[in-house]
Amino acid sequence: MGTAVIDTEACIAYKGMRCEVCYRECPLIDEAIKLNIYIKPDDPTHAVFAPVIDKEKCVGCGICEERCVVDNPLAIRVKPREIKGLF
Repeated sequence: MGTAVIDTEACIAYKGMRCEVCYRECPLIDEAIKLNIYIKPDDPTHAVFAPVIDKEKCVGCGICEERCVVDNPLAIRVKPREIKGLF
């Protein structure tokens, strides 16, 4: 399996649009994907709800990648885990 990785340049949540699809669809909601909520730096009236992956808890199921509303390029992808100590 792998681990989900967020492309913060492609993710609309990091641009200030409220999305939360990957967060809500994750079977390990609020464990494998959490939301980092902060005030938008250039707009003190609005907040950013940025998804953050916990690499220790993500099982790499791929549901987040499948349901992502951004598709060119995908804002979240499951990438193979690095195996330490191999070779």
